[in-house]
Amino acid sequence: MLELDDPYTKRTLIPALQKVAEHVTETFKALTLDDLFDRPNSGWSAADHLRHLIKSNRPILKALRAPKLFLLIRFGMTRRPSQRFAEIEERYLKELKRGLQAGKYAPEFKEKPYTEAEAEAERVKIIKTWIKLCKAIIAAMSGWSESDLDRYLLPHPGLGKLSMRELLMFMLYHNLHHTNGVQKRLQSK
Repeated sequence: MLELDDPYTKRTLIPALQKVAEHVTETFKALTLDDLFDRPNSGWSAADHLRHLIKSNRPILKALRAPKLFLLIRFGMTRRPSQRFAEIEERYLKELKRGLQAGKYAPEFKEKPYTEAEAEAERVKIIKTWIKLCKAIIAAMSGWSESDLDRYLLPHPGLGKLSMRELLMFMLYHNLHHTNGVQKRLQSK
């Protein structure tokens, strides 16, 4: 299980994003095909968790690439300092206890692949999509200054408006939350 200290500055966020991206990639690559695609108790499969992460991280990439004037007009700005990683984690866990659901970010249901070849092809496809998305997010951060990360607000479906810095910290925690959850579930088998 991977844990992070307190990524906050751009100098610490980027390596944390790389570390988490690699951790998620290696975790899902290492799963057996059965562990990747089986749905315990009719819940999400490990593959569904990765699809959910892809689906929920895409809007962050879109926001990082958007013109800042558009973000300002659409969502506003803040002058308050961004919260720390532990505060974002605490807020998210609190909302989960209150019943926060994935909503439109839930993975679309896909049948379990019938053959081993189909399953392996699907694993490669999902992981390739994940890697490409993570690289694009990290690259898109180059256009953001420290002050920009705190200035621009973006909506989160359960946490309300977050600064871009807070949204990136949420993304880090959220990616680990799902990946560590998959690992814990498999260890308890």
